[in-house]
Amino acid sequence: MAITKTRYNSQKINSITKNNITILNDQEVHLNNIILIGRKDYTNKSRKKTKDYHLTNKTYNIILDHQPQGTKENIKNNVDLQLSGHTHNGQTFPLSYSYHLQPDFAGNYEKKKHSSTA
Repeated sequence: MAITKTRYNSQKINSITKNNITILNDQEVHLNNIILIGRKDYTNKSRKKTKDYHLTNKTYNIILDHQPQGTKENIKNNVDLQLSGHTHNGQTFPLSYSYHLQPDFAGNYEKKKHSSTA
């Protein structure tokens, strides 16, 4: 398995893979009539293009991509579902309201000290 330009060192990768977790790094997995693709980050110049995968309209094609990039390309190339993260600071409605109510909640990186007014 070749991991390029990631934040994972070999010790972390070994910890992940020894627990039977497969890292999909610009790879596809065929699960009956479902094709699951894990993509490298869009900033990686060696990232495969969606058209380079074996996607047809006879399979259900799912792309896992850290950032929601390339959706137009994905639609043109038979991608049925794209799952992306990268929702820093709660861009997802209605969760965006809850992020601001709970400063220490994931997505809000500005840790503020709250003083008690008792």
